[in-house]
Amino acid sequence: MRIRLDNVGVEYGKYKAVDGVSFEVGPGEVLSIVGPNGSGKSSIIKCIAQVLKPSTGKVYLDGRDISSIDLNEIAKLVGYVPQNFHYLFFSNVMETVLLGRKPHIRWRVTQKDLDVVQRALDMMGIAHMAGKFMDELSGGEKQKVYIARTLAQEPQLYLLDEPTSNLDLKHQIEVLEITRRLTYEKNASMIVALHDLNLALRYSDRVAMMNRGRLYAYGKPEDVLTIQNINDVYGVETFIIESDYGRYIVPIRAK
Repeated sequence: MRIRLDNVGVEYGKYKAVDGVSFEVGPGEVLSIVGPNGSGKSSIIKCIAQVLKPSTGKVYLDGRDISSIDLNEIAKLVGYVPQNFHYLFFSNVMETVLLGRKPHIRWRVTQKDLDVVQRALDMMGIAHMAGKFMDELSGGEKQKVYIARTLAQEPQLYLLDEPTSNLDLKHQIEVLEITRRLTYEKNASMIVALHDLNLALRYSDRVAMMNRGRLYAYGKPEDVLTIQNINDVYGVETFIIESDYGRYIVPIRAK
């Protein structure tokens, strides 16, 4: 799936959260959106997910204006994991993940639906807690459940808003490995908002760096996540290590 943002703006009253942002993500690509708090990362993802309507500009999916696409079709095409979760206290993990199949279910839950859900539970390593209620889980466990729900949806576009924020180091890597692999295997697309610049450097095909609602830089990770750009946008001095395992950004001090 190809996603294109054309001069997208988002306003909350008189405040411009996003100002004239344009970029494109192609099939089989992972785009990370990075930037300081309040730079517009979540607002961009919410526009693509149709949670917010852009104040200006358009979002296109495979050349179609997303606002003209039926909501049920969008639910099949776009899987969205928000920062904050809203869950039913009396639903268990299996039922919550099964909700990801809702756009595909016509009259009843089929064996295929159950197989897809089981596969998503297995991929996220949470099959053992399928019968647990959501209010019994930790923040990190809930996050994995909602990512599993999105995997069960089998979308062509994954929208992940800080999916690693409640996860420990091991599970951060596992989640990004799984979602990136699925993106490549299914020729889907993924847009993920990240705070960790090293994760963005490692798992992205392209990076969009936001600053005060505007697109500051866009391109290959090594071209965007430079010492100068990080200094200018984050106000942090860094140095970069080149190793056999890749490139790593090391912060030194805040300006």
